[in-house]
Amino acid sequence: MKKRLVAGLLLLVIFSLTTFAPSPTPAMALSENYTTLMIATPYAVNPGTTTLAAKNCFQVGNSTADTGDGIAAIAAPCNYNISNWSPVANQSLRLWPQGTGGDFWIMVPFSGKCLGVANSSTFDNAPVVQMPCNFDMNQTWAVTINGANLTFRARHSSRCITSTFAGLVQTAAACTSAGWELIPFGTYKRVMSDYGGKCLDVSASSTSDGAKVQQWDCLAWTAYNQRFHLRLIDVSNPGGGTGRARYQILASHSSKCIKPNGLDWGNWHNGTTVLQYSCSAQADAYWEIWPIYSTGGGIRYQVREWYNTGFCMDMDNVNGNANGNKIQFWGCNGWTNQSWLIKELS
Repeated sequence: MKKRLVAGLLLLVIFSLTTFAPSPTPAMALSENYTTLMIATPYAVNPGTTTLAAKNCFQVGNSTADTGDGIAAIAAPCNYNISNWSPVANQSLRLWPQGTGGDFWIMVPFSGKCLGVANSSTFDNAPVVQMPCNFDMNQTWAVTINGANLTFRARHSSRCITSTFAGLVQTAAACTSAGWELIPFGTYKRVMSDYGGKCLDVSASSTSDGAKVQQWDCLAWTAYNQRFHLRLIDVSNPGGGTGRARYQILASHSSKCIKPNGLDWGNWHNGTTVLQYSCSAQADAYWEIWPIYSTGGGIRYQVREWYNTGFCMDMDNVNGNANGNKIQFWGCNGWTNQSWLIKELS
């Protein structure tokens, strides 16, 4: 009888802890999945010309002093510091996957708050503001990719974020608009192949020019040859590309860039190898990053060569999903060996 009573008490304690223990915070649950980024108009063209003007980016308030509830989100000229590859703090956002269906939260790191629709309004032109994160439906955004741009649809209202003179608001019409460009930047990133979940890797942690870039089993975060910086060069690249943001991709262990084999300059082709070289201002050192689909695990990207955007970073899968498979150029085709998940260092 005493044993049964003790067992019953233990079960009650376990049930109580399971039922009433607080849920883990997003930082605990998803610390390797979020992406720090700017969210920008896809392009801006000066009237009457083909010259690219400054893009506008999501911004919370007018300064980092605006940490209070209800501060309006606005669209302001993208403002980033080229020396540390980062935007100003109130244009820096974190996109956190939520669940398995392609929903996300938009978090504001400098204030610790989230973007949501004020008062859970379901009407057009309701403002998007900063508020305490409670992850209700008015803070949950379904991401849809149109071309290479994204729309953010509020789950509670089925309306999407757009920009007006008054700030960011939700409207139904915005759900069929050109959408927004995601601009990941800075910090350490792990770049994982969607084909088999392995990581972009500089072979043997080499610091030499011409070192092989390959895929390998993902190692600990302290494996610096699997950590990469996305160096944001500009947000509206004139003179080439498609008008999207332009990057260099630097290996953390060597501070060198990954780029196509220099021997193939001007004669790139399917199978041109991607190698590590000292960074330069040559056109072949730049990349564009195009979202192609989203799931609860995060947004998948194509990494396109800026000078010739018909070529994508491609994992050579002739040997299946083997360690050591080379990274190469190949015509962009949407296959999973050209699809990459960019994970943040936690």
